[in-house]
Amino acid sequence: MYLKNTVLLFLLAVFSNTKISVGATADTKWSFLNWNKDSAISWEEKWKIDHWAYPRDHQQDITIVNDPQYETIKVLRVTYPKDSYNPSSFPVGGVGFYAKPIPIPEKARIIKLTYQVYFPYTFEWKLGML
Repeated sequence: MYLKNTVLLFLLAVFSNTKISVGATADTKWSFLNWNKDSAISWEEKWKIDHWAYPRDHQQDITIVNDPQYETIKVLRVTYPKDSYNPSSFPVGGVGFYAKPIPIPEKARIIKLTYQVYFPYTFEWKLGML
């Protein structure tokens, strides 16, 4: 299977402090704590993006920006245009990609992905807008 042992990430809003761990050994842990020193191309290399679930032409929806809470830290902002709700319908919003930042052993039973997501205080959850 093409996507075997690959982490699929569908990102929602702003996120940082991403960590992936498989088991408890040092060689199966990976972290990407912030975006301060990375350009669009270098973060893609560090994440070892294998395949884009949403075509690259939708990358206008992702930008490296100042963290809304801590302006000295950079984060990845992911946006969704109005009426975007599903990657198989139009308009497509957000971003989705397959990444292999660490090797995932065949015998792995637990894989943990953690990340932080920020939504502005003014975000209307029922309406999905600011």
